[in-house]
Amino acid sequence: MLGDMGAEIIKVEPQVGEALRLYTYINPSLQSMLSLLHRNKKGITVNLQTKEGQQIIKKLVEKMDILVENFTPGVMEKFGLGYNVLKEINPRLIYTSISGFGRTGPYSRRTAFDMIAQAMGGIMHAIQQEDGPPKLFIADMLGGIFGALGTLIALHYRERTGKGQLVDISMQDIMFALNLKAHLQDQITDERLKKLGKSSLLDIRLPLYNSYKTRDGHIAIVALTDRQWRRMCDIMGRPQLKRDRRFLNGYRRLKNIDELDAIVTEWTRTLPTDKIFNILNEHKIPCGKVLNFEQVRNDPQIIARNMIEEIDTEKFGKIKVPGILIKLSESPGSIYCHEP
Repeated sequence: MLGDMGAEIIKVEPQVGEALRLYTYINPSLQSMLSLLHRNKKGITVNLQTKEGQQIIKKLVEKMDILVENFTPGVMEKFGLGYNVLKEINPRLIYTSISGFGRTGPYSRRTAFDMIAQAMGGIMHAIQQEDGPPKLFIADMLGGIFGALGTLIALHYRERTGKGQLVDISMQDIMFALNLKAHLQDQITDERLKKLGKSSLLDIRLPLYNSYKTRDGHIAIVALTDRQWRRMCDIMGRPQLKRDRRFLNGYRRLKNIDELDAIVTEWTRTLPTDKIFNILNEHKIPCGKVLNFEQVRNDPQIIARNMIEEIDTEKFGKIKVPGILIKLSESPGSIYCHEP
């Protein structure tokens, strides 16, 4: 993300190359993953276990603004490249450390990967996907995003004070912070849950906040307000439901959510997704088609926002990668090279 916006980045790899690069020799299709994650970077190889390699890093640190590392805490210190050593070389250095559990606490020295952070942040439980690995690497990706955010906050602080600092990012922290159900579960009493006929927050669904089967796919529909519900009754050709005591307000719709969803599904199953999408948009009911990989790549909004760009690679020709996520009016950034 910082490279897209013009930061000069030097990616440091071991002399045999990083793990993902090695996997490309087994599965060439992973080449696109390399460019997706490491575009707009230069590259060097360094053996950090040697005095010579450590000296190379120290010489770079003299003139660098930021160092980003995602070793298990303690590894950089073992190499003689911990924050306390490097800040003596460059007091303005921003040292961003991204790890599974952060640099403090009883788990800090444990090795972690994306799945472990999702598991121990309660995310796999919250989305009720405890069997098998997660489908997306959200802990890894959000670790990078919050790492970039923390780095920019530290950079802003340095511009005002002249002082660098350590940025400590824990993937478990992020997963826990974003796990709203884990926070709310403590705040809602068993009595309140029982009144709703639920035993856990995991069981609570919102009335008409769901994905519904259509004739040829699925559509996500949100009609939470009374006004939206009344519009839905007219759209579905069942105006009498507006007077049905089971659905008169949000609380009653929540209590009778299974019947509500059955009624909506009965309507959506009869029509193609595109037709439902157009009807609901026309009547200002928030909705979205559930897109598969091919459909989202060809979605007109994604295309209009330049969220797919092509870059030339030496081995595999043109590769499509996500466009620049943050749109800036004065300094929009660019994707100008593949991975080193």
